Amino acid sequence: MSGLRIALLSDIHLGPTLGRSRLEYIVTMVNQLEPDLVVIVGDLTDSQVAWLRTAAEPLGTLRAPLGSYFTTGNHDYYTADVDGWFELLRSKGIKPLHNSHVRVSQPGQRQDWICLAGIDDLEASMLRYPGHGMDIKKALSGCIENRPIILLAHQPIAAKTALQQRPDINLVLSGHTHAGQLFPLTLLAFLVNPYFCGLYRVSENTMVYVTPGTAPTQEIIITHNSAVNV
Repeated sequence: MSGLRIALLSDIHLGPTLGRSRLEYIVTMVNQLEPDLVVIVGDLTDSQVAWLRTAAEPLGTLRAPLGSYFTTGNHDYYTADVDGWFELLRSKGIKPLHNSHVRVSQPGQRQDWICLAGIDDLEASMLRYPGHGMDIKKALSGCIENRPIILLAHQPIAAKTALQQRPDINLVLSGHTHAGQLFPLTLLAFLVNPYFCGLYRVSENTMVYVTPGTAPTQEIIITHNSAVNV
């Protein structure tokens, strides 16, 4: 799958600080970039579906021929409405990866596929959220070593844990840190997270990319086929 283009979004925080107009702007930017694949790696929202159904409508206009996918972040669990958001996202054509994976391939090239997996945010277990909790083994159960593996994990700490269990992962996409944003949060985020912001080569065949997030003052990040080329 040479030349695969992935639009990576994270930490949108749809709610009091970011509404429909800003989300429309983000979606328009993504569509103009013409990615093959869109992934949202958590912290999509700060409130329940009932309050944000109208604000979330632009998500239904995301365009990516190989699909759009979502995995949870800690703030999504703080809403206490993750399953409601899963239902809404599915209605918009966005597939939640709930400790699960999909095989992604170009039309007519089913033998040339990548394994795209997503894990629940690690705080789901801490919050004892029913039916949720990070399960790396389950998420990667169908990912095999001779095919490229991309893992969506909201927190870089989870990325490190996943790589300890499955060093054959080629690329981990994360967010959460917001690149620190404001001092002294910058220092705290740097100390707490094993990967802070940007691209990290963990081994010869493995890279981790941490986006600063798609907040109102931040840019959308496009990664070009990192996993396939590793």
